[in-house]
Parts: sequence; structure tokens; C-alpha cells
Amino acid sequence: MHTVFNPQIYRKITVRAYLNKLFYCSLCIFVLFSGQQISSAQTADELVQRLRTRYDAVELMRADFTQQTTSPFGELMPQNTGTLILEGNNYRVETDAQTFVTNGSTTWVYDTFQNQVIINDFVQDEATFVISDFLDTFHLNYEIIESTTSYLDGIKHYKLRLSSRVPSSFFKEVTLHVRDSDDVITEMNVLDVNDAVLQFSLDQIELNPAIEGNPFTFEPPSGADIIDLRS
Repeated sequence: MHTVFNPQIYRKITVRAYLNKLFYCSLCIFVLFSGQQISSAQTADELVQRLRTRYDAVELMRADFTQQTTSPFGELMPQNTGTLILEGNNYRVETDAQTFVTNGSTTWVYDTFQNQVIINDFVQDEATFVISDFLDTFHLNYEIIESTTSYLDGIKHYKLRLSSRVPSSFFKEVTLHVRDSDDVITEMNVLDVNDAVLQFSLDQIELNPAIEGNPFTFEPPSGADIIDLRS
């Protein structure tokens, strides 16, 4: 069944909140225990440069993820787990309940249980955290307020706590946990202006893997209800 909505009538219909719930970070990352302050031999600025050098060389990433959001009242929202593939502004995020795909111009949101696909123009706003955009500009838009070392399962990480330089920014603070051996982010915590916290953890991380086909488009399953909101 294919239902086409008149954009003039349904202009106010939006799946933005729906998308943000699924992919509020569309790629953020994970939490460790704070340890000793980083030695002066390796300054926080040097660690930032290491991180930038690592991700400047990354064109595509694939990983398993766990997403946990804590409300401003301390309430834990339902946890999401799944897989993701990222390439610039292109994303594919799959969980048991939903699949979210964007190629930078179109988005597809597939509800597994309802067998329904919502197609819309890609819209990016300040309330959506995009990891690729963050990594491109964080050294300009955020300042380091804390740098420490920490260990996860016996593996050394460094933690960078960043505060936005822009008073009007929707995201006030970002905390990165970066594996010391290869400068790969394994967790990110994001604090927004409403004091909600998004924690995003990554596992089985692959950088620049070989991918067959085009993961950044979506072919609706047979019999799916298609709701097309594109202009």
C-alpha cells in the first residue's frame, strides 16, 4: 500500500521528534571512571590533535551501539541497542524496532512491528547531535575543561570533558572517552540545555571497512505501508 501525502496539507506533520528519539546523537559515544589527571607530558591540546588526526582519516565507520538517555529529572529512558554505519552526513542505524537511514537529502524511518516506512526530506536542526559535524568543529566550538585518564576492562582511555564556547548552543557539554592505544572514541556523554544526558557506547568498531552495496538508501519491504512526506 502506498499513501502519498499532499505536502501543502501535511506540512506541519513531522517525524523530527521520532527521529531524534531514535538517533538523537546519530553518533555520539561511552562512559568510564575518571582516574588520574593526564600528565603534562601529554597535554589536553595534544590529545585533541591526536583525536582529530585519527578521525580526519576515517571516511566510514561501522559499530554496535548502546544508547541510554537520562531525563532532566534523573529518569532513565528505554535503552536502545543495535548497529550503525556512518559516512559523513550519511547514516544507517538499525535496532530491533526501527531502522533509520539517511543519505543527506532523504530520510527513511522503518517501523518493524507496524511494517511502515516514513519518507521525508532530510532536515538537520540544532537539537540533533551529529557526530561527524561535531568531530569536524569541536576544537573550534568547545573548550577543554577537564582531561583525565581512565580504564575500561583494564584498557587505558583518556577522557576529555568539553564545554561549549557558544552560549546559545543546544549542547552544553560533551565528554569523550577515547581508547589510548588507537585514539578511537568508545563512549560519548552529551549534556543538553534541558539537562538531559545522552550516553552512547560503541563496541566492535570498524574504521573504513569494506561495505557491499549502498547502505544509505532503503528499499521498503513487500507490503509495507509507505508514508511519503517529501516536498
